[in-house]
Amino acid sequence: MAVSTQGRLLAFRMTDISAWLLHERLSEAIEYPAGSEEAALAMLKFQDDGQVWLACTPHNWSNIQLFEQFAESVGVKDGYLCYRFTPQILSRAISKGHSGERLLEVLRAYSMQQDASAQLLAGVEQWLASYGHVRLYTGVTMLETVDTAVMRELSATTSLDEQVIRALHPTLLVLKKAANERLSEELKRREHSPLIHDEEVYGPE
Repeated sequence: MAVSTQGRLLAFRMTDISAWLLHERLSEAIEYPAGSEEAALAMLKFQDDGQVWLACTPHNWSNIQLFEQFAESVGVKDGYLCYRFTPQILSRAISKGHSGERLLEVLRAYSMQQDASAQLLAGVEQWLASYGHVRLYTGVTMLETVDTAVMRELSATTSLDEQVIRALHPTLLVLKKAANERLSEELKRREHSPLIHDEEVYGPE
């Protein structure tokens, strides 16, 4: 019982110390005039080097959570949490299902009266707009024909349409991985001799 009581007393003391360090000390370091425009702008500051500083206060928790998802933490300075945006971190956040719309709303809201924000905001907007415009396909089959007439003939006489993942060009298609063998057999039955590039034999181009 004595050990348990001491453990509870220690936990209470640690809780009190943590609350004092995380809230009271930070509140003293950063003053926010209640209800003023200066108070709102002090919650998030844009720096000339591209970093964004967030005040470490309970009122700013939703913004801190947002930046933890979309930005890279680069330390703490003067009571502010410091973040930096990179294409890799933004891409990772989008890949996990996070929407960038809320991030842009926050950046735009705080950027209206901060000169250092223009370049950073434009960069984040461009990175988010570019996400998904480039796709890398692995483990697939590609079909290329000499012209569109041959492609139309294949579409009409084989099971090609069932195998298409995406058309890159009227004469170049990305097909399902298993399409190679099936289409080759269908073409050979029609006395065609397709040129097959096998990576295992010829190596990747």
